[in-house]
Amino acid sequence: MRGRIVAFWEGGYAECPLPNRGEITIGRSRLCALSIQHTTVSRKHVRLRLDDPPVLIDCGSSNGTKVAGVVIEPGAECTVFAGQIIELGDVVIAIQPGAPSRAESALELPRIDELV
Repeated sequence: MRGRIVAFWEGGYAECPLPNRGEITIGRSRLCALSIQHTTVSRKHVRLRLDDPPVLIDCGSSNGTKVAGVVIEPGAECTVFAGQIIELGDVVIAIQPGAPSRAESALELPRIDELV
């Protein structure tokens, strides 16, 4: 997966590029791939497994995790999509997709007049 993950909160923001595959951790610890310096975020709040589509796993956070407004129970997994709002305590994060690969952009879609 390419792209990045961005986090916003009152008075700050953070971002990190996403690797093509694997898993990243998100939390307050400086050891996390996306380190969010906000008191409502746990040291290791969530993990993001970069499957297709990505999967978010709550790591037993103190202030909870929501995906599209739905509470994710500690230890539970939830599929997430680019642009979907994810809340870690009082912090909002979202996945931003990257540019398509050359192979993907080489695919041509038919024009609408060719379809009718």
